[in-house]
Amino acid sequence: MRATSYEKIWVGGGYVAAYVCLDALSFVQPLLKLGITPWNPQAGLTLAFLLVRGWRFAPWTAAAALLAELFVRGSPAPIPVLALASLAPALAYGAVARWLVERGGLSTLRTRRDALYLSGGAGVAALASAVGYTSAFMVAGVLPLEILGAALARYWVGDLNGVLTLTPLLIYLQRAPELAVQIRGRGALIVGQAVFLCATLWLVFGPTVAGDIRFVYALFAPVAWIALTWGVPGTTLATLLIQIGLMFGSEHWLATSSVIEIQFLLVTLGLTALLLGAVVAERSLALERVAAAEAEQRALLTTAPDAVLIAAPDQRIVSANLAARRLFGLADPDADDVKLSTLLPALDVSTNTGRKRTTGVLMGTVRFPVEVAWTRLDPPARHGFLFMVRDITDQEAAQAQLRERDTALARAMRLAMAGELATALTHELNQPMTALVSYLRAVEILAAPLETRDPRLIETLRKAMREALRASDVLKRLRDFYRSGATDVAELDLAALVAEVVQAFHDRATRMGAHIDSSASSQVPALGDRIQVQMVLHNLIGNALDALAEVEPGARAVRIKAWPTDRGTCISVEDSGPGVSADVEKELFDPFVTTKPDGMGLGLAISRSLMRGQGGDLRLDREGTPGARFVIQLPSSAKV
Repeated sequence: MRATSYEKIWVGGGYVAAYVCLDALSFVQPLLKLGITPWNPQAGLTLAFLLVRGWRFAPWTAAAALLAELFVRGSPAPIPVLALASLAPALAYGAVARWLVERGGLSTLRTRRDALYLSGGAGVAALASAVGYTSAFMVAGVLPLEILGAALARYWVGDLNGVLTLTPLLIYLQRAPELAVQIRGRGALIVGQAVFLCATLWLVFGPTVAGDIRFVYALFAPVAWIALTWGVPGTTLATLLIQIGLMFGSEHWLATSSVIEIQFLLVTLGLTALLLGAVVAERSLALERVAAAEAEQRALLTTAPDAVLIAAPDQRIVSANLAARRLFGLADPDADDVKLSTLLPALDVSTNTGRKRTTGVLMGTVRFPVEVAWTRLDPPARHGFLFMVRDITDQEAAQAQLRERDTALARAMRLAMAGELATALTHELNQPMTALVSYLRAVEILAAPLETRDPRLIETLRKAMREALRASDVLKRLRDFYRSGATDVAELDLAALVAEVVQAFHDRATRMGAHIDSSASSQVPALGDRIQVQMVLHNLIGNALDALAEVEPGARAVRIKAWPTDRGTCISVEDSGPGVSADVEKELFDPFVTTKPDGMGLGLAISRSLMRGQGGDLRLDREGTPGARFVIQLPSSAKV
């Protein structure tokens, strides 16, 4: 036999033993020696057992009910009838337990929904159990038809009170450690409430009034007090003590009719206590959530890197987090009576929400740039405004560095253009310069045989040849300087590199209503000379923005992408402009070819030269876009 089977036997056997013991203790004023008594706590035990262990344990409840009929009640009915009657509570409470579990169960009983489900399900289960139980004995002839109604009422009220007093208490016993923490240090209150409850029980069920139903309403006072203090566990324990007191009184002073009448009133008391306890528990849970949320918000504000200020309607600072105190040099805003105008003198809060860049003041002297966002606080929050302040000193310094870098890139681009121009001039002037030197030498030879000549002629021709040779040498040196510059090829962080270039064009793109979108990722491996790649991207993005001047503002966009290939890494710069005409495309990368009225036509030529110098390339890609799309091919390894 498996371990789970042994566990089921132990659990089921323990339940059966507890059921039989409860039935023996509560078997008071039975009707015809049947299980029809004013209070049936075993019904509460059964529902709690099925809720915790599952409705599949319902056969154990039928077995427990049958054993109680045989060994406790001594019913005159035959065993088949007793077995049939024992099935009624098993089926009724098993069905209700399954229904409650399907709707979330009652693991906490801390909401009004749980209390309503439990009380409603208990009422239906008690009624179904009463009908099934009494019908079995009525068909067998044990229960006369004329007392069927009284039997149904007594059985129903006994079962319902048993569930209302015992089921919630058994459910809460699963949280015994939590309950122990709640009652710690509150012994005097518990003793006082217990004395009050016992005194009221003696008043209601004692021999003085002998079950006068008018005094039952006095029980609402201690139960309400206990419910408001302890919630559902306290109310169920109080109603359990009330039921025990009623059963004790019924044995000594109360008549059967009085007990039944009181039990119907106690159903109202039990329902009221359960709902009141659930409301208290729900309120406590809500307060716990609010307290947790407030604690989280306090922790968030304390650890927030941005300064957070709360100002009253008169702009007096009433709260500041740690970052705000450090940023503005505050000690205690409440004690110092600091005004918002002292910290942010140029801020004008004329709208309910807003965002603005302004100047903050540290210790009344040091000024620094800040970005402020604010919103009005509405009830139930305190009246006033909440401000979030961010020190943008570093950000503006970074932007200044970007502008300096942009200037440096532009300068480098101009130098590269000068180099390309020098190369082109060297190529174009080298042959004329060589021819000039040859002609000067020929003139010198021709002038040598002349008898009469100015002696300065030969010297002048030699000086002219020397100057021509020197000019040719200068052009060659310039060409070699620009062509033999070393490259620094290394691994690149494409996301950071592209972001720096895009940031340089941010203001320009904003002014013209263009959007620059980059999906370049740091995860894409890339090699290249960082400065040269920046120069090429700078040139391509600048050309793209120039092309967007002919497009409507709402359709101006530049997209930058990067992806790995077998030959290295590709970066594309694509715009939504009119594109490159077929006539220009043939000579697009040649020097001095341009479509701009004030352009020199050297940018693309220099860019391609730089990329090819690293082992890469630059090309125009017409596939999939109406605008211009240039693709930079970075090398797969450093060029030797």
